[in-house]
Amino acid sequence: MRKDRGWFCLPESRLKASFTPTCKLIMRYKIPAGSKFSDMVIFSRKYNAEELLHTGVVCGISNDADLLDLAKAVIQRCLGKKCFDRDSLKVMKSDMYSDAVSCLTTFHTPESTSSKL
Repeated sequence: MRKDRGWFCLPESRLKASFTPTCKLIMRYKIPAGSKFSDMVIFSRKYNAEELLHTGVVCGISNDADLLDLAKAVIQRCLGKKCFDRDSLKVMKSDMYSDAVSCLTTFHTPESTSSKL
């Protein structure tokens, strides 16, 4: 994330909107529990890059000129020297986030979408 400008916010409560079931599950996995979760999700607090880095929501921050290099470094750190097999990563993520994957696949099927229209 760029450190020199921008912010991240989940404005749903200010907009009188709600999150989809899938979004709720993903947020529970990705946003640390506790007051940061409440501040971010319930109270729509805006976070800058430094704050998001300290909460663990983003993997890194940099200026605009170095952003692509940071992204490559994050990917390389995740993949490691020997790299991971994409199919193995898919299986691991599907297993770890099975309830979110299930929610996503059942919530966004053509049948479920057409029945809600």
